[in-house]
Amino acid sequence: MAYQIGHAGPLPQSKRSEALEDSWVGFCIENGALLFLLCLIYKLAAVGAVILAGIIAVGMLLPRKSFFLTPPGIFGILYVALMTLTAFMVSASEGAYRTIQFLLVLGSTIVVANYFARISSQRVRLFTTKLLIIGIAVFVHVIYYHLSTGRYFTWKYLYDAKFCFSLCVLLFFIKEDEIKGRLGPALWAGAIGLLTVLILISGERKAYLLLALLFLLSNASLLTKLLVLVIGSATLGSYVSLAPEGDYVARQILTLTQSTPELRTSEFFAITNLADYSDLIREFVNRQANELFHQHPIFGMGATGYQHWARNAYGDLPGGFAMNVHGETHRLPVENGLVGIAIVLTYALTLALNIWNYLRRVGGFGTASTAKTPLYIFGFMLLYLTAEAADTLMFSLIMLFGFYVSSLPGLGRYRPAGPRVIEGEVHAPFLPLPMRAEIGRPH
Repeated sequence: MAYQIGHAGPLPQSKRSEALEDSWVGFCIENGALLFLLCLIYKLAAVGAVILAGIIAVGMLLPRKSFFLTPPGIFGILYVALMTLTAFMVSASEGAYRTIQFLLVLGSTIVVANYFARISSQRVRLFTTKLLIIGIAVFVHVIYYHLSTGRYFTWKYLYDAKFCFSLCVLLFFIKEDEIKGRLGPALWAGAIGLLTVLILISGERKAYLLLALLFLLSNASLLTKLLVLVIGSATLGSYVSLAPEGDYVARQILTLTQSTPELRTSEFFAITNLADYSDLIREFVNRQANELFHQHPIFGMGATGYQHWARNAYGDLPGGFAMNVHGETHRLPVENGLVGIAIVLTYALTLALNIWNYLRRVGGFGTASTAKTPLYIFGFMLLYLTAEAADTLMFSLIMLFGFYVSSLPGLGRYRPAGPRVIEGEVHAPFLPLPMRAEIGRPH
C-alpha cells in the first residue's frame, strides 16, 4: 500500500543531483535542518518555527517528483497528529497552536525527505559528519558550562543539550567502520571508552542504555563484547558499592534496575534539591496520569490534556507538579487513550517489519555499520520516546524516521518500485551510505 504526493517527473540524472547539492536550495535545506536542531537544543522555539517555514518555502523550489507514503510514513503522520491536533479536546487556542506546529513539522519533514532522496551518498556522508561535529561541540559546551558552575556530575542543566549525548553515541556507531578504517581500531576503542566515561558522569540514562544496546549490535567480535560486558559490570558494581550515600551517578545507575518509591504530595516539600530527584517527580506525574487514563480510556484527554489538568490542580506549586508527562508509555494512554495506543503500536510494528525485511535483504546483523543505520535509529527512537516529553523535536524525529524507513529498498509490497539507477549507482532515499551501491548486486 502506498500513496503518492506530487507529480511524477523524469528521473534525475547524476549531474542534476550534483547541481541540486551545489545550489543555494540544497545549502538552505541542509543548514536549515542543522540550525533547527540547535534551536530546539537551546530552546529557541520562535526562531525554530521561522526556520521550518523557511525550509518549506525553499522546498517549493525543488524539482517536482512523486513522494510515496507507505505504512511507516503514514502512521508516523497519524502519530504526530495524535500528539498535536487532539489538543482541540483541551481548548480551541491550544488546538490552533498545535495545528500550526503540526503543519510546520509535516511540511518541513517532507521537504527534507524529498531533498535527501535526491542527493548522492557522498553528500549524505558529509551531512552526517557535520551533524556529528555539532553534536560533539554541544557536548563540549555542556561539559564546560557545568564545570564552570561547579557541577562535576549530573550534566543536565543546560536547556535540552543532553540530547546530544545520545546523538553522539548513535553517530559514532553508525560511522564505526568508517572511523576504524581511517583511524584504526585502537583509536576507535579509545573514543568509545572516553565517550562512555563522559556519559556515565553526565547521569543521562538514555545514553547509558543506547551505548550498551548499540555496542551489542555493533561489529565488534563476540569475545570483545563478552570482555567489555564483564569488565564494565565489575567496574559499575564497584563504583556503586563504593560511592558515598546520595551520589547522583550511582543513584542513576541503580534506578535502571530498581523501582522509584511512591511519595505523597506533602513529602515532596521535605526534599530541598528536588531537581536532582527527577525520578520522584516523574513517578508522581505518571501515577496521576495512570489514574486519569482510567477515567478517559477510549480517546484520552487530548494532547497537552494532562498538563492542563495538572495546572488546574496544582497551580504554581514548585517542584514540577504541573510538568508534561515524560515517556510515551505514560503520556499516550492519558492523552490519546486506547485509540492512540492502537495507532502507535501499528506504527512501531510497520517500522519493525520493514527494518527486519531490509536487514534480511542486506545481509543481517553482520553487515556494515552504516547499513545498520535503520536498526540503530530504531533503538535510539525506542529509548527516546519512552523517556522524554512530547515536543517539536520528537514530532520531527517520528515523521522523519517513518519517511526514512519507507524509503528503504528491497521491501517488496511496501515499495511501489525498486531503487532507481543513476548512471550505474543504485540510489534509494536515505539509504545508508555504502548500501546504495550494494543493493541490486547479485549475491
